[in-house]
Amino acid sequence: MSVPGVTTTITGIDSLEVLHQNLQIAQNFTPMTEAEMNALRERCKPAAADGRYELYKLSLKFDNPEARLAHGFPLDTQQSEVQDMLGATENTGHPFPEKKF
Repeated sequence: MSVPGVTTTITGIDSLEVLHQNLQIAQNFTPMTEAEMNALRERCKPAAADGRYELYKLSLKFDNPEARLAHGFPLDTQQSEVQDMLGATENTGHPFPEKKF
């Protein structure tokens, strides 16, 4: 909540106790100082630099093959959705054929 421009913070609430805890945190919140923010950025920099924790942004594994084709991006032919799509021999009106088990 210390990042400039944050106007909304979303939290999970699965009980009345958690609601009260979240309200107490919000009511007593004190923003980090500029020095604290800079120290946090420096501590996070090595892990944040290469995307190793955000594979959904970097990996073909999480991309919809139809969206990749629309942009001319390569497909991961090992992905089950791509294999289903490439295995389709007729247009059924559905983006992917029904799986046959």
